[in-house]
Amino acid sequence: MIDLTTSDIQAWAVSFIVGALLGVLYFFSLWQTTRHLATGRHPKTWLFVGLVVRISVLMVGFVFILDVRHWEGLVIALLGFVLVRTVAIRLARPEVTEGSKASPTEKDRTSS
Repeated sequence: MIDLTTSDIQAWAVSFIVGALLGVLYFFSLWQTTRHLATGRHPKTWLFVGLVVRISVLMVGFVFILDVRHWEGLVIALLGFVLVRTVAIRLARPEVTEGSKASPTEKDRTSS
């Protein structure tokens, strides 16, 4: 039998929330970087610097969780990050209406 205490559950909740916040920060900065690419003066620089900053913040956050809550906290934080990723993908997906052109993958799904 697993012996869970209230402090374990609270620590897991904090790990999940921190992972989700890291996901929000990561995908928001990715969105800002891609928006700036079209209007920026140096798109390659923005892309590279944005990537380095996003990955650095993400790794520092996950290493901090790993140091404080060990591997269990890291797994739970990754679950929070993946949940935010799933939501971000669903929000970023364009809606296909009857009057609009469907993407090739959408056409393939409707024709079969």
